[in-house]
Amino acid sequence: METTYRSLPEFIVKTDDIEHISNRACDNLKLGDEVILVSGDEQKKFIISSKSLEEMKLAFITSEEVTEVIYKKADDRWSYDETITTPINSLSPEQADELKTLLPSAGSKGKVPFVNDDEDGYEFKDISSGCTVSWDSTTVSLEDFIASCNAHLFADTMIGKILTFSKLINGASFRMIVIGHEHDVLANTDNGELEPNGTTANLTLQFYDMPFQKVNLALPYEEEKEGYIRSNQTEESMEDSGASQVTIDPIYPSNTHGYASAVGLIHAMQEIFNSLPTILQQAIKTVRKDIFISEIDDGDNYEMFDTTSTVILKEQDRYGSCVNVKLFCLSASEMGMTHSNAENDPDQFPYDIEVEIDEVPTLVNLEGKKYAYFDETPQNNQTQEAMNKRIRYYKGEPYWYWLRSPYLLYTHGWGLCYYYGDVYGSYDTYNYGGVAPAFAI
Repeated sequence: METTYRSLPEFIVKTDDIEHISNRACDNLKLGDEVILVSGDEQKKFIISSKSLEEMKLAFITSEEVTEVIYKKADDRWSYDETITTPINSLSPEQADELKTLLPSAGSKGKVPFVNDDEDGYEFKDISSGCTVSWDSTTVSLEDFIASCNAHLFADTMIGKILTFSKLINGASFRMIVIGHEHDVLANTDNGELEPNGTTANLTLQFYDMPFQKVNLALPYEEEKEGYIRSNQTEESMEDSGASQVTIDPIYPSNTHGYASAVGLIHAMQEIFNSLPTILQQAIKTVRKDIFISEIDDGDNYEMFDTTSTVILKEQDRYGSCVNVKLFCLSASEMGMTHSNAENDPDQFPYDIEVEIDEVPTLVNLEGKKYAYFDETPQNNQTQEAMNKRIRYYKGEPYWYWLRSPYLLYTHGWGLCYYYGDVYGSYDTYNYGGVAPAFAI
């Protein structure tokens, strides 16, 4: 028997059979969540100590041993793999210390469980992430920065500030830029619902330095999978050998399902999120982002896409659609792009549209409102000042990066912000753009 409890931000599973947790529960569990094993009057609280796209570990630690229950994912299904029990006294001090820092605490976010030698169970101690956040002449610990965000101590004067996060990913420093203040609405996930509860996160930050240089939107993919299109095979002669060679263009994701089609981006968001310090993972808010779907069909099977809980919890058809996310790519409209008034200028990206609701013309927002940092820019009148604000970097050099906006002139086109901040679309979606994700605290 299994019972799940959804709250913000935890997802808790209570079960009497830890080897048969449902696939739905496995998909929703994330780092630091709890799985409570109930056996008669006894309860053991396992913690999700690690989770990747292919493997999840549940850990329970006492003063004598560590028990790890391992699940593997294959063919979009999670299944039990094995249970490993390791005596504490068989570990080296270094291994024990590493294990302790990897395990998030039970019911005490931001703390780490250390083995208590006097009794079975946990002894909670605060530890520092070692990461600092610096801007202007200010430097604070990551923990203090998060606490200030949660207390809404930062004002809109922070918009446009470039913050440096030390030791953020694999020991490297990354710059972030504040693009919004009390802009993103928290997703109300208490009941698994998608509609917002009206409360906003304090700050929205975007990576100023990109973690990844090139992301293929079409990966991972399967050739027969619906939603992808392959351009024609061509046969070319090889002059040197006289032989013929068949060259096959890469598979491109169709953009008819919007952001959910760009599985390469979704996987990149997951990998970046998994690389962040645990305390930052726990502090990043789940927010609702509007997306555009050009062909909405009640029969669409969204399970064909990898919808891990960190990235997409649920989709709900509207005039576009929306997703619950933690890390996300920006849309063209969020970066200030608006309609062009030129009659001969077809719309390249989805913007607000006017629809009839109860016979009343109503403007419907499809991909989110402009962040305060960006300048409002007509589609083909991109000023240099506006473009400068969109430039992002990879290893110190300007580099292009993907948007979550479909490029409507092509069925497999996607929005891209180029080296110098001009926003256009690309139909060549193979191993092309970087990622400069945003998130809200």
